[in-house]
Amino acid sequence: MNIKDKSYYQDRRLIVFRELVRTLWTDGSAKNVKQIEDELIHRGLFEEKERRIIQDYIRLASGIGLENQEESIEDAVNHGMHKEGIEYPLVTVVKDVCDLCDHRKGEEPCKTSCHHGALIYSMERGVEIEKGKCLTCGKCVAACPYEALSDKIEFVPLINMLKQQEVPVYAAIAPAYVGQFGDHVSPGQIRSALKILGFKDMIEVALFADLLTLREVFEFEHLVHEKEDYLITSCCCPIWMNMIIKGYPELLKNFSPAVSPMIAAGRVLKEVYKNCKVVFIGPCIAKKNEAKDKDLRDAIDYVLTYKELDEIFKALEIDPAALPDEQYEQSSTGGRIYARTGGVSKAVELSLQRLGYQGIAFNAIQVDGVKACKEMLDKLKSGIVDANFIEGMGCKGGCVGGPRANIEVQKATDIVNQYGSESLYQSPVDNDKIGVILERIGINFPDDILQGKSMKLFGRDLE
Repeated sequence: MNIKDKSYYQDRRLIVFRELVRTLWTDGSAKNVKQIEDELIHRGLFEEKERRIIQDYIRLASGIGLENQEESIEDAVNHGMHKEGIEYPLVTVVKDVCDLCDHRKGEEPCKTSCHHGALIYSMERGVEIEKGKCLTCGKCVAACPYEALSDKIEFVPLINMLKQQEVPVYAAIAPAYVGQFGDHVSPGQIRSALKILGFKDMIEVALFADLLTLREVFEFEHLVHEKEDYLITSCCCPIWMNMIIKGYPELLKNFSPAVSPMIAAGRVLKEVYKNCKVVFIGPCIAKKNEAKDKDLRDAIDYVLTYKELDEIFKALEIDPAALPDEQYEQSSTGGRIYARTGGVSKAVELSLQRLGYQGIAFNAIQVDGVKACKEMLDKLKSGIVDANFIEGMGCKGGCVGGPRANIEVQKATDIVNQYGSESLYQSPVDNDKIGVILERIGINFPDDILQGKSMKLFGRDLE
């Protein structure tokens, strides 16, 4: 196999996904999926001897793993089209692509990208993922020059569901989405594109970031009374959350038991719209893992990334920039800036100010990136506390720096800040949509925000 440019297989993995979506959307079945292999080879995008790589990409693009190579590609895709949920492992190694890398010369960018020792290499078996240590942060996926480490895509099981529209499917989209689908594509145009795709509606997860901010305000008031007291926020980032749960359980007494805005969005939507399906869309591979956590899996049915959604739009010739702007206000400045480092802290601070908080001064600190998060947790474990509100994000820059974002971090941060400044509501306290939601699901604010049904929908057991 010839050594090709390092971006070669990264690009072609997405081309395979795009062709698969186009074929399955048109046919409604896997009957012609074999033709994808032949067509891609005929077009010179792959060599004949790389046919198995195409097949592996098709399996992963269908939400199927690479364990059962005995199953025909048609059967594998058909299996994927009828799956009710995607199973572990979510990240796997495409061995024929992995073998292109110069591991034997000591060059292991995937392994050095992992700060938790989850990747191991042996001469006999190549690169393997040690499941117990993996945080599904996606850093190894982004670091692999050939993208031989790849995550399963969860769109194929949705195709017939979206086309037939017998079950309402809601798109819950993460706050970092602004700017991800073109410089001049508005949030309302993304909503229009998702409706054309078959979604009932698009819900901004920033709305539920607002709701959880109010919950964390009351948790802060409840927990922080003295200089040495502090609250570790759990909102947003499953990487940060897993680092604490797996490696620093002694810190859980200071850890907010709130679920992420993604989980809150799914639970509320299913409470309001019975029997609906909820698809989360964001820049993060770790969210695919969070959605399958044993005590959270009731909320989100499938997870897509911005890169995957962009390919779906291309495959089906949906151009968001040419569509009507169906925008309406859902979220505050505070909820929208959850997408970047420091956003959670700022949202809580704004809310405390709006509520006239008179307690101990709010003193927040933020860290981003797995390495910095670990350093902060080591300090907390040693009793070194320089703040009373601790925010951690597993990706540099926060969610805007996720491994499946479409634009670079600084540009995305600037766009998120601009979008935040344009909200009619400065803080979550000002967002009148929160009161409507809570009333509809039977929660009295603020009396019940930390108890009863609120705990069931917005809390989790960390023991």
